[in-house]
Amino acid sequence: MDIERLKVDLDGIKSQPGPELDEVSPLSGLTIRQRLLIERSWREVLQIGPVKVGIELFKLFFSRHPEYVQLFRALREIPPDKLQSSARFKAHGTIVVQAISGIIANLEDGETMVDVLQKIGRDHNLKGTILLLLETVLGEAWSVEVANSWQKALGAVMSTVQSAMAGEETIQDIKQAFGQTDT
Repeated sequence: MDIERLKVDLDGIKSQPGPELDEVSPLSGLTIRQRLLIERSWREVLQIGPVKVGIELFKLFFSRHPEYVQLFRALREIPPDKLQSSARFKAHGTIVVQAISGIIANLEDGETMVDVLQKIGRDHNLKGTILLLLETVLGEAWSVEVANSWQKALGAVMSTVQSAMAGEETIQDIKQAFGQTDT
C-alpha cells in the first residue's frame, strides 16, 4: 500500500473545486466528494487482500470484545490461540469484507443496499470496528474528512441495521434513513 500516493489522491478529492461535488445525494445522504473519499480509501484498504482485511477486522473486533466470540456459532468452538489461522475465521472475515464492499458499491442503489443491510443487521454491529480498521490500515492518509465521510455513511448504514436487528424495519423507514422519499 502506497500511503503517500493515497494521501495525494484523497487530498485531491478533498480540494477539488466544483459545487456539484458537494451536492448531497437524496439516497445516501452523502456528497459526491464524500462518496469518492469512501470509494478511494476502501479500494486502498482492499489492496492488502480481502482475507487479510477480514482477519484484521475481526482481530480488532475480538480484541475490543473478546466475549463476542461466543456469539459466533462457527467460531465459538475454536480455541482462541487457533482462531486467526482457522479457515472458518478467515471465511467469515472475507464474507464481512465482501458485504462492506457491496455496501460501498451500492451507495446509490437503494434496493440492493437495503437487502445487504438487512442481512448485516440481523448478524452484526461493527461500525466502530470498521472505523478503527480503516484508521489503522490507512495510517497517515486517514483524515478528518475521510473519517467524517465514513462516519456519515456508517451512521445511515447502522440506522438501517439497527432497525433490522430490532425487527422494526419497514421499507419506508429504510428509505427515510437514506434520504429517499416516495414522490
